[in-house]
Amino acid sequence: MLIKYSVITILLLGRRMNENEKNEFDNINSAADLQLYLWDKFPLPHNIVFVQGLFLASKVNRLYEKFVEFGKSMKEEPVTFFEQHISMTGK
Repeated sequence: MLIKYSVITILLLGRRMNENEKNEFDNINSAADLQLYLWDKFPLPHNIVFVQGLFLASKVNRLYEKFVEFGKSMKEEPVTFFEQHISMTGK
């Protein structure tokens, strides 16, 4: 899955990081590296709200919607997620 690497990277850089986290983040050089970092740092389904917010802020609507669908499908083991209407015009 290819994600908007630069936008998501910029958003992640804006959060507070300790020295270890900064070193890990410096090793991200591609969208594939970023995806591995996100899976390792924010394991799903426990951090689905964080990932949704990241995709929403990055305007990666397709991935945001996938996580809404995932949250709704987890009836046996409910997870916390949010649903917000997204303007498809990008406004």
